[in-house]
Amino acid sequence: MDADEISRCRSDLQGLRRKTANIARDDVERLVLRLGYALRPKKGGHPVYVKPGRLPITIPGHRNALNRFTVKGILDRLEEDLDREEEGQQHGD
Repeated sequence: MDADEISRCRSDLQGLRRKTANIARDDVERLVLRLGYALRPKKGGHPVYVKPGRLPITIPGHRNALNRFTVKGILDRLEEDLDREEEGQQHGD
């Protein structure tokens, strides 16, 4: 992931943080996928997204609008991933 893509993802992430209600599941999922997570084959209830070296992220799939507290937790994790990506860019990884 290059610096421009990191910047675009961070901008999209901040846009989702500014929303207070009716946060679309598809918007969160799109960002998760852009950050390199892949949908794990379904074994149970909610879809789970995985990325090597990171903890899995679960996005509830039972409705389109997500609870803002659920979204906050997911976005916090994605922000940590963006921070790691930026560190990798700075260190030439």
